[in-house]
Amino acid sequence: MKQQYQLKNAMLMMALAAAYPMQSFAAAGIAQFSAGDVTLRRGAATDTLTKGKNIESGDAIVTGANGRAQVRFSDGGLVSLQPNSQFNIANYADRNDPKQDAFLVDLLRGGMRAVTGLIGKRNRDNREHDGEHQHPLAGRGAVVSPLRRFARCPCRQPAFRV
Repeated sequence: MKQQYQLKNAMLMMALAAAYPMQSFAAAGIAQFSAGDVTLRRGAATDTLTKGKNIESGDAIVTGANGRAQVRFSDGGLVSLQPNSQFNIANYADRNDPKQDAFLVDLLRGGMRAVTGLIGKRNRDNREHDGEHQHPLAGRGAVVSPLRRFARCPCRQPAFRV
């Protein structure tokens, strides 16, 4: 009886060990909502962003004049993009370790609302704001505090980097 229990434990440990490396290849997020003209740029490829599509580090989301999108990141963070926006995900890594986590995004134009995920809550000091430009943003956690004013940047420079 004791050997059977040990075998089950060993199999469980092997299954967990096999699944752990796959975590680093998991998507950064998933499109929860997409309406109107919304495009996903991945490298040189361009595709329409649809609900349920995986978002990866390095992707860019561009909304047209009637486009809106919402992305739920793997750390639980939520970003809602308004029309005429360009949102680049420069570096995203959710490794459940404040020293290895990364959430670096650029809002090049347009507007957004964001709710902080676990990456921002694990290490609140790990954020950077472009101090040369004035943007109506309130930095807290990974991006901005929930339900604040839209981030608008007519200068086409990154509004913030986290």
